[in-house]
Formats: sequence, structure tokens, C-alpha cells
Amino acid sequence: MLDDIITNIRGKAIAFQDCFVLDSPFIISRPEEPFPNNVNDNSLCSPAGSEPYIEWSACIPTTALLLSEFGTFHTNDGFMTYKEIKAPSHILDFDLSHNVTDIVLTDDGILFLIMGTVYKRESNRFFKLGPEYNLPETGIIGIQSRLWCSSEYPVQSGRKLSTVALWTPSEQYLGYDGNVFIKITDTTNLKKVLDLPVTASLSIGTVCYDSRPSEVSLLMACVGCSSSRVFYLSAYNEDRDLWVLRDFSLNAPLQGFMLMEFVYSASPSMLMWDKEMVYYSYKNNTINGFVIVSGLNYFGNIVIKMKNNVMIFCKVEMKDAVELPEWEKQSENIVLYLNPSGNLYMLFINGSSIHREDYPLKTEMFSYIHGFQDICPYLVFKHSMDLNVYYLDMGDKVTFWAQIVYMENLGLSTDVEIYRPELLMQTTNVDYEIARGICTKNQTMKFYHKMDYSLEPNYTEALYDGSTFVKTVEANFILWEVHGRSDYSYNSSMKQVGCLREAQTWISMLEEHENSTLDKIWGPQNYISCFESELGPLGDLNQLYQILNHSGYNSLIWPTEYSGIYVFRVKIVDPNFRLTISFLTCKKSF
Repeated sequence: MLDDIITNIRGKAIAFQDCFVLDSPFIISRPEEPFPNNVNDNSLCSPAGSEPYIEWSACIPTTALLLSEFGTFHTNDGFMTYKEIKAPSHILDFDLSHNVTDIVLTDDGILFLIMGTVYKRESNRFFKLGPEYNLPETGIIGIQSRLWCSSEYPVQSGRKLSTVALWTPSEQYLGYDGNVFIKITDTTNLKKVLDLPVTASLSIGTVCYDSRPSEVSLLMACVGCSSSRVFYLSAYNEDRDLWVLRDFSLNAPLQGFMLMEFVYSASPSMLMWDKEMVYYSYKNNTINGFVIVSGLNYFGNIVIKMKNNVMIFCKVEMKDAVELPEWEKQSENIVLYLNPSGNLYMLFINGSSIHREDYPLKTEMFSYIHGFQDICPYLVFKHSMDLNVYYLDMGDKVTFWAQIVYMENLGLSTDVEIYRPELLMQTTNVDYEIARGICTKNQTMKFYHKMDYSLEPNYTEALYDGSTFVKTVEANFILWEVHGRSDYSYNSSMKQVGCLREAQTWISMLEEHENSTLDKIWGPQNYISCFESELGPLGDLNQLYQILNHSGYNSLIWPTEYSGIYVFRVKIVDPNFRLTISFLTCKKSF
């Protein structure tokens, strides 16, 4: 899901010496952003001896930043051309400008983390983001933008997804367009929400956006949650304003944190690493371990470059990694630009000069594994999922197919992962065919939408003196339709609202008072609460709960096939409700 304009040049086999041409994406870059510099401006550099670091735009990967000890460089064409970004000397002196520890690209500028303080460079100004922008003056330890594009994610009405995450050891902030920053939580609140020990010491170390655009994940260290220091993973869903504690824990060193990135996947899958190891956790933390021994793209390629320029390759969900053939000398200052469009570039850095070369990742991999005894388990795998986003309205359907061809007895199948499966109904059909030891398995999947997003009204009784509002009625009340309509219902059962015994209903009250009218058979004079237990059978708690309340979950359900006019009479049944009159009977029209 990229906003770059990408044209794919498709390769084909050539008869001469059995050669073939790889598919090549051709990207039309967007217009260059103006970041003018003045003569006396200072270069923005990482501390001396730091490894170069590259950051690209999630939706427009040809737009990128390179942070090195020689300066910060910006490109809009994948480093075919570039320009240096500098800071005014009256805002940042030489020492501060040479202590940049992190950078982030946003839609309207660049963020710099310098000694615990965040600065921003826009096209026409450079300024500090402090308390006037709802951020701390100092103490920020990390800033992170999105790795995967979220431009087509359909957020709920009235909500926006953040573009950048910022954090201190104890506080988490999210940033939005227009230099808006909001503190969403702190460690004190996290311990309450995630049900962690109140006496434990909790600290935030790494924050990363999930491949699911609405989620932000926090890697936390807890001292006091177990016998030793433990890493936990929590996630915040921006769309639903919901915190969850992921099913993940890892014994942690006495100090320090691991870096973290999420794989482009429907189920949460991530990589974590430090200077000594790479840890993987796939399919919502159900598969995990250590890669035997970075960069990451939409196609599941993972490339690890060591400090001595040795490169290691693996694919998502592989448990082993392979060392790629030696490409450059140890003395070369190199950074990998693993472009999400599929290309792998090597950037050679010599002071303020940057030279880009293509790295043939696929060719090198094919060459390396050519002599192995391992063979691909399938002969053919094809599918019809061509678009990144499919829009479904109520009543619409979308059908995909996947075909896998393999040798007999291998037992392969297609695995389909769905994010938030409660929003989609799915039917699956699998056809299987075998001929001459070759198996063909065709899987057809049909998805359709069957979610009702209409809000269930929670009706509230209000008292008026003429046209003057007096108060909201918080007592229990019942209602009935005066014209005898019964084509409405209630959304909760007695069990769902927590009844300890069978509650009163219109049917039970009519059976007890056969010769009375509706306004007399049920009221405060004979109301019995179902939340008070008594000896004897519980009764049928699966019946609908027909009593409403201002603060209760129960509400009315209307027919959706047609419209209608309903006139209700409402009666307060709670005997503890008193005002200046005895008991109320009021008439309402809906």
C-alpha cells in the first residue's frame, strides 16, 4: 500500500543460454521538498563513531533521510540525488547539532531527537517542540514513524491515525498532522489498565507501529512482575481507544532494551534485536525463537548487515538465516536502503558524498542456494489477490482463489490470515486433484460484510416541569406500546445483565393479573429486583430483560426491514424513586 507511482516492468525468459530477466519496479518520484540552508547553518550529525542510519517514508519510500556522523541528507528519488539538511546556528550550537540520536520523516517536515529534546525542520523554519506543543522539554528517549503505509486504512468517523510516536521511560505520546501531540498514557496508568502489580517498576523502552495501521506497540521492562526483569509487549488501538497486553514475555537483561520492527502481516509478527541476537515472534506471538546467527520490506525479505559488512539473509517465518557472498570490504562505510518497492540499494558514504549502487539480492540468493540439496516444496503457487485494498459495503461480496501445485505426499495447503475476522463472514471451498503423482489444490474464499454499525439507542427518562428540565431519571422503568405493536425487542438477556434469578417480564405479569390493564399489573407496588438472590431455582435467565435504566446496557431493538411510528407509555417501577409526587406515569413518542 504505497502512494508512490510505481510501474512494474515485467521480465521474461530468453532462449539464449537459458537467461531470464527479473521484474523491475520503476518509480516516479514526487516533487522535491524545499529545505533551504543559510551560510552559517550547522550540519546535523550523529555522535562521532555512530553507524549511519536511514529512514524512509512509509507511503513514499523514494523519499528518505540518511543520518551519519557527517550530516543529515534528504532525497526524494531514492538517493539518485540528495541534499543536506542543516539547522540555524542561533537555535542549535555546534555541540547540540552534532548529537542527533534519531530522525523521523513526517508529511510536513523532519523531526530530530537531540539530547532528549525534539526539534522540527519544516520547509521554512526550524524550531523546538516543547511544552507549548504538549511535549516535555527534555527526557524523550525515542521517536518513531510508521514503517508501513496507512493512507488507505478506513478509520472511524471523527478519528485520525497518528503519524509519529514519542516516548520517555514513563510516558507515551502520539503526534498528528499540524504539530498536534497528545499524551496517551504513562506507566502508572499502564499498570492499572494491563493489570500489572502496582508495586512493580515499569519502564517503556521501544515503541513501534504495527503492520495493522491502527495499532501502536510498546516494549516494556518490568521489575517486580516476576523473579527477574521481564520484557512485556502492550498494544494501543487508536481506532478503538483500547489497550491490550499481548501474549508475549521474554527474560530481559539487567538493563537496556531491544529494537523492534513489525513484519507486514495480518497477524502481529515482529523482529527484535540487539548487538548480540535477533529474536522473532510470528503469528500473534504463537511462533517465536532466535534467528541463528536490518532491513525489512513488503515481500518478507530480511537483510542483516553486520558492522564488518557481512550480510545475512532470511525470509519472514524462516527459522534459519544464510550468509550472503562477500560483497564489499570491511573498511567501506555502507548502509543498506531496503526500499519497500522491492529494490535493495547499497549507499556508500564518504564524508558528505553518497554513492548508490544496486544490490542484486535475488540473484545472490539464487546463486548461494543453487548447490543445496533442498528443493522448493511446491511447483506452482498462484492467487487472485491483486489489489492492496478491497472495499465492501453491506451486501457486497469479494471472491479470491489460490492454487498450489506440489508433489504427492507433501500435504501443502494455503493459509489465510484475517485481521479482525469478526468484521467479515467467510466461506471457503477447497478442490483437490491428483494426477501422476502431482497434486493440485484450489482454494476459493468468499468474503462478505454482515456487520450492523447502527448505534443502539439507550433511551433515558427525563422529568420536566412544563418545558423546564428538572432531572434525569436514573431509576428502573418499563414501557409498552399503547397501540399494541410488538415488533420491537431488547438487546440483552437476563443473564447478560447479571440477574441472579429470573426477572419479571410482561408475560409473567400478565399471567398473574389476567383481568387487569397494562398500566396496573406492573409497577413499584409489586416490582421485584432480579439482582437480589433468594433460595430456589434460578429460572430461565436466557429470556430477554425487559427493564430499562439510564446507566444500563439494555436498550430497544427496532425492525430493520421497514419504518414505523411507535407510541409508548413509560412507568417507573423502582419503589425507591421519590420526587414531590408519588409515582410517575408519562407518555413518550419515539
